[in-house]
Amino acid sequence: MTTPRELADRYVERVNAGDLEGIVALFAVDAELLNPFGHFVGSDQVRGFYEKTILTVVPRVTAAGWVEQDNRIAFELEARVDGYQAVQYAMDHLTMSADREHIGRMALYYRQLSQ
Repeated sequence: MTTPRELADRYVERVNAGDLEGIVALFAVDAELLNPFGHFVGSDQVRGFYEKTILTVVPRVTAAGWVEQDNRIAFELEARVDGYQAVQYAMDHLTMSADREHIGRMALYYRQLSQ
């Protein structure tokens, strides 16, 4: 059985690798993804979100500040993009699916860019 921390670590690794299909594979087929850009449900919508937003800039993500409870984990992210001085900060809240092997729901919260 996968722990929430292991699943979150895989997520960060795949984002850093720019691995679109690997990211999508982490999500349950009926997973929900919520963020300021919208509410996305299912593999196709999750794929579209990452393909059209996050992976267009290929960020280098560092995770910290882990808080894990039962089948959920919240963690802080710092994202840097080559060629940009600004750093993007986010808070991700991941809930595992019933099989405890996939992301069932993920909410992404963004903070203001720093210079």
